[in-house]
Amino acid sequence: MKTFKPEFYQTESLKRIFKPMTIPTIPRNRKKELRSWPIEQFATGTEPELARLAEHLALHKESEWFLDQLLHQFGGWKLIWNGDLIDCLATVKHNVVSDFDRGCWQLACRTTRSKLVARQIDQPNFSSLVPLILAGVKRYQEVAYSSWDAATAECVMPRDLWEATRVSCDLDSEELLQLRVKGLQVQSGARAGTSRDPKSSWQLYGIADSELGRLPKLAQVMYAQIWVAHPDLRHRDMILDPENWDTMPEPLIKTDVVTKWTAMPWEQ
Repeated sequence: MKTFKPEFYQTESLKRIFKPMTIPTIPRNRKKELRSWPIEQFATGTEPELARLAEHLALHKESEWFLDQLLHQFGGWKLIWNGDLIDCLATVKHNVVSDFDRGCWQLACRTTRSKLVARQIDQPNFSSLVPLILAGVKRYQEVAYSSWDAATAECVMPRDLWEATRVSCDLDSEELLQLRVKGLQVQSGARAGTSRDPKSSWQLYGIADSELGRLPKLAQVMYAQIWVAHPDLRHRDMILDPENWDTMPEPLIKTDVVTKWTAMPWEQ
């Protein structure tokens, strides 16, 4: 076993507070089964540690089956309801009872998604806009995202995604499109005056002083419909509207795109 000692362990005071994470050996048989991988190792550790551990295990190379099985794992969760909404914290406490469970939770909610998916525009169904726990429950229990208590959903999704869902934007489609065009324009260098590809650009530039630019990065992605939120790439498991998690907004630019959106039973 190797000992994982990130930079912030170098100070004596922090060494006394945190315990170094042990990095496991990569499984030799590499079976495509969650239980064959050291998921329990993700049960403890800070976000930088989790990212380094995922990198060490090269989980991004296993994303297709690995994340699909994570969704299946979450799809079996027992939901704790409080009236018409799912009590997020109570649901987590009920279902996360072992190191394996906590490891799965940490992978879904506290591990940088780019460490689990090599190129998110190639696998948008597992991108940063997809809350894996909610997606698993939706797939296997047919429960809409809107059934979860949004105010406390930080414990069932990554913080950056949750923060993006806590904002609103009053800009209309034309204003959003203007900022999108501006934010994708290259301002300097040999390519000055040209535009970045909205499908591969994960952020906008030079709009920090605008209403859109002051929003969290993933909220900008949603409202500007760039990167994985682009109409050509977006997926039904994504949160694409901070104010309505179950809707797919109209494209800012009309295209003849066949999206991956199909009606769920509650939308019939």
